[in-house]
Amino acid sequence: NQIATTQGAAAPVKMPIKSGGALAALVPQSIDEAFRLAEALSKAGNMVPQHYQGKPMETMAAIMRGMEIGLNPMQAMNSIAVINGRASLWGDALPALMQRAGHHVDVEIENEGTLEKARAVATLTRGDTGKVIVRTFSYADAKRAGLAGKQGPWQQYPLRMLMNRARAFPSA
Repeated sequence: NQIATTQGAAAPVKMPIKSGGALAALVPQSIDEAFRLAEALSKAGNMVPQHYQGKPMETMAAIMRGMEIGLNPMQAMNSIAVINGRASLWGDALPALMQRAGHHVDVEIENEGTLEKARAVATLTRGDTGKVIVRTFSYADAKRAGLAGKQGPWQQYPLRMLMNRARAFPSA
């Protein structure tokens, strides 16, 4: 499929650009594709989180970890944080995966007006059995764990951090 030019040489046909259609993530189908994507993303500057910029191996690890739990590459890079050497889900990724699995999680803050007395209460309702599981995490718990006042989100968003801890807190 080539078009002749006025000089007799053939020019390649350019495919038209399409818009619209269903949204779909670019999902690598092999380890080589995943690494090529990781290399490209690590060079994408401010389009990716700072801790992945210029680090193709860390980017690759995040993509692989995310794919293991059903996250697309960009979702993984924005939802996996390495905390004390452990790749962990953070933010809204955990409840999103729970909802995708058919469960419901709700988190409320008690005593929101007084940080020292604040406590997050997470209620999970399993979609498969209907079982209700309640977990709490208080500012007092955060102090005991050495988290309260810690540099980063514990200083900036302590109530949000309580909520995240309550909904991720394991069973006793």
